[in-house]
Amino acid sequence: MAKKLIADLDFSWTKALVTSWLAMLGIFAVMYAIFRFVPPVIRISQKGVSRQHGQAVRWRQRHDIRLITLDWTDPSAPRLQVETESKPLAIGIGPKIDRTLLVTFLRQTFPELLVQETL
Repeated sequence: MAKKLIADLDFSWTKALVTSWLAMLGIFAVMYAIFRFVPPVIRISQKGVSRQHGQAVRWRQRHDIRLITLDWTDPSAPRLQVETESKPLAIGIGPKIDRTLLVTFLRQTFPELLVQETL
């Protein structure tokens, strides 16, 4: 038998593996909860429209934007849709956002674009 290098050292590989797997599952659960329950950050600026969810940022740059549509047909889930040359971007609008202020802000920020509403 091999002689122990450190006396009185008892190590359970099974316990260590189970503990590490549980820790990994806990980290995944926290990441899922953050992804699921923390809303994305929407930025509308002179550069364009961005949607950041976690570390992923999706930009629709000003020169690519063709049309901005505010869809109010479903009062429980209003949407802001940004049509671009490549891929459109659909964003939910929160209940605290005032409709007229949002339309005015978008028309002032993007005067060269068509900002339309569907009621």
